Amino acid sequence: MKTQLDNYLDALNWRYSTKVFDPAAKLSEETFTQLLDAARLSASSFGLQLWKFVVVKNTELRQQLLAETYGQTQVVDASHLLVLCRPNKYEPQMLQAHLEKIAEVRKVPVESLDGFKQYAGGYIAKSQTLDIWMSSQLYIVLGNLLSACAIAKVDACPMEGFSKDGYDRVLGLEALNLRSGLVIPMGYRGTNDKYATAAKVRYSLDEIVITK
Repeated sequence: MKTQLDNYLDALNWRYSTKVFDPAAKLSEETFTQLLDAARLSASSFGLQLWKFVVVKNTELRQQLLAETYGQTQVVDASHLLVLCRPNKYEPQMLQAHLEKIAEVRKVPVESLDGFKQYAGGYIAKSQTLDIWMSSQLYIVLGNLLSACAIAKVDACPMEGFSKDGYDRVLGLEALNLRSGLVIPMGYRGTNDKYATAAKVRYSLDEIVITK
């Protein structure tokens, strides 16, 4: 009898970075919302969740983004297009907003979180690599989202090959204090995608695990 972990591993073996999407195959809004929820539940440093998920439904915008993705047609052919974004600039009120959310959800005085505020705020204030740190959080979301897609048998293609400046301009992200980080077309693979049947290439556990 297969365990949940067996099924999860089967799903990971099934997934691949889809190169050709079927434009006629549409993802249900219910499934897409569940996938967004899986992304929302991702871990983050200090629990700050320094991200926004931009869903690009407008077909004209998606056509404009095609050029900013160097002609990679997944961004127009996929059922849904998701852009993971992080703040263009960190602001101290982002930590305060998180503290207030904790207080609201857990029904505790916000003042009781002063120790955590000092610890997290001190770390952030000393960091010389805030841009890298905020961008790195998006990869946690990406891993969670790709796994959720695999379980749901939804195809996805994580993309770093795009012009961030171009995406920010087309989507008006600067006005929202956002910076594009990752692009993820989602939908269903086309029958003419040769990579759909290609063997998955991964190193074995013996080759990557070091036991001390």
